[in-house]
Amino acid sequence: MKPANKGHATVITHRPEIRLMRLARRKGGLSREEAVAQAEQYVEELRGISMTSIDNLIAGLEALCAASEKHQFIDLREVRRRTDQIINLAGTFSLQTLVTIAKMLSDIASAFELRSIGEIEPITVHVSALRLLSPSAPPVPSQIEEAVLGELGKVARHFGVTPQVEVEDWLVEYVDDRQKPEAVAGSYR
Repeated sequence: MKPANKGHATVITHRPEIRLMRLARRKGGLSREEAVAQAEQYVEELRGISMTSIDNLIAGLEALCAASEKHQFIDLREVRRRTDQIINLAGTFSLQTLVTIAKMLSDIASAFELRSIGEIEPITVHVSALRLLSPSAPPVPSQIEEAVLGELGKVARHFGVTPQVEVEDWLVEYVDDRQKPEAVAGSYR
């Protein structure tokens, strides 16, 4: 009888047991529903801090606008940075109107930066709308929200930033006609 591994070395593989492997084999834990409920509860606990943060970000935008009126210059990157944070926080808590206004403001700031436009008034109007509909502001009827969004949409279109609803319309025309679109696509709604 010949040895099976004549001329060959025997390889011993050692796999250290890590904590994750032990936990994966263990029975128990949370069901999916319980895990989701705990996650929702945790997010809800962050609501107060997040609403305060949104108000502070809006106050920062107001301060930028106030300083800019004196110097006729606004830091558009800082505007976009703050609006991105507002979008993230407001989106987490389904404050859709606030998200829409912040997206409009971010798109206008981007367009101004690309085109070297230094107008402060459109930025200030959007920041005022954010304050009007901020978490700390008194509730506003939905008709007023819609009117504010409509007027802000006019400002955006004036500067060549198209709201998402209209983008869908020209996108259908573009696909049908195979022509290049004329408008700059926005990302709201």
